[in-house]
Amino acid sequence: MKNFVTSVFTVLFISAFVTTSNAQMGIGTTNPHSSSILELSSTTHGFLLPRMTNSEMNLISSPAAGLMIYNTTNSCVYVYNGSSWQSTCANASNFWSLTGNSSLTGSNFIGSTDATDLNFRSNNVQRMVLASSGHFGIGATTPTNALTLAASSNPLRVLGMSHNALDTLLVIDPTGVVYKRSLASALSTTWSINGNAGTSASSNFIGTTDSVDFVIRVNNNKTGQFVAGKRTFVGGKNSVATGTNSLVYGLTDSVYSSYTLTTGDNNKVQSGADFAAVFGGNNILKGTASYGVVSGELNVVEGVHSSAHGENLFVNSYNMVALGSYNDTVTGNRLWVDSTNHLFVVGNGHKFCDRSNVITATWGGNVGIDNKDPLTALDVHGGFSLRPRTTLTNGTVTIVNSNNFPYEVDNRSYLRIDSDNSPSLRSIVLSPGLQVGQIIIIECITAGGFDGIRIIDNVGTHNTNTEGTRDLYENDIIMMIWNGSAWTEIAYNDN
Repeated sequence: MKNFVTSVFTVLFISAFVTTSNAQMGIGTTNPHSSSILELSSTTHGFLLPRMTNSEMNLISSPAAGLMIYNTTNSCVYVYNGSSWQSTCANASNFWSLTGNSSLTGSNFIGSTDATDLNFRSNNVQRMVLASSGHFGIGATTPTNALTLAASSNPLRVLGMSHNALDTLLVIDPTGVVYKRSLASALSTTWSINGNAGTSASSNFIGTTDSVDFVIRVNNNKTGQFVAGKRTFVGGKNSVATGTNSLVYGLTDSVYSSYTLTTGDNNKVQSGADFAAVFGGNNILKGTASYGVVSGELNVVEGVHSSAHGENLFVNSYNMVALGSYNDTVTGNRLWVDSTNHLFVVGNGHKFCDRSNVITATWGGNVGIDNKDPLTALDVHGGFSLRPRTTLTNGTVTIVNSNNFPYEVDNRSYLRIDSDNSPSLRSIVLSPGLQVGQIIIIECITAGGFDGIRIIDNVGTHNTNTEGTRDLYENDIIMMIWNGSAWTEIAYNDN
């Protein structure tokens, strides 16, 4: 009977195992997986490892790598890795717990042991990375500096910093790299609103270092602009300048020339009108008007070296000067001297359709009075008068109180002479003339008819009269001309 029971048990035990032709063994299954050497299958039982204390585990002699036991001291499965026992439990000392770890040493760390980046995620989105290079990135997947911050806006906010004493600044270069600078070193390259000391005129400046205009604003309105590369300054509102070395200050001035000074309102200086100056409003310098000077309003200048000073003047000749208002003009040569060019005019017109000149001088030497186009040295439109001077020491009348009275003609043209009535006639001696062709008129204003002046016909007295000696009484008049050596009578009126 004993042998029978033993035989039955042996058959039942063997029948629990299935061995395939590939030396695979299955317990609880007739079809062990092809990749396994042993497969256990059950829905009601488990696999029970050897159980021992921590001390007993450490007493196993020469454990094989992969050996497994259940450590009853730590209530955890341990696996031998070939050099030490390793716990598979999350709360073991070699795992980082969700609720924190204690008794850590300097050899414990979170990270990788090879050249692999360490990524940090929230909501399954990468937020930070510690690159294998040692660079740390927040919002940046490939940090290039020790700390790289990246965000669509405001990537950094620092709270709780003391501001009682300023000693250090953070500066950011154009690429976003942050540098630490002492306040002293930072201020050495900045302009203080309270002024700077120790600056260098050769290296310190306010402005730009590229080809961008430098703009000055007050109350957020542009009040000045240095034009890049032009050495030109534009001040005021809505003014523009494109030339070099120019100064423009005003309202809506347009300057396209170089070396030009313009101030006022709505002045226009065309390209080519270099070395010019404009003061006033609504003036125009054409492109041929280099070296032009304009002051006033609504003037137009076209000639080289020309100028206009007044209102509604038109200057179209080389080296022409115009004064007054609404001058009349003739077609002139703008670029060089021409005998028909106007040299100097004084306009006295009243409007565009009523232009006139009170004085006109041409390059040919002609002067016109109330005449825009003089054809002779003196071309007068209308009459003219010769009057006695009113600034003489003794008034407008000279009293002759001796014979051969010396009379200084000087720059006079009309002489009024009286005698002192004793004797009845007093002779006079005229001084030489200032210029050949000088003409004088002598009027005797003696009252009573019995006293007068005598002009002696004598070369020594500078008097040579074709009619001989002339005695002048009340209202008598004589006209004489200087011939270079003497005064010669050309007209006589005995009243």
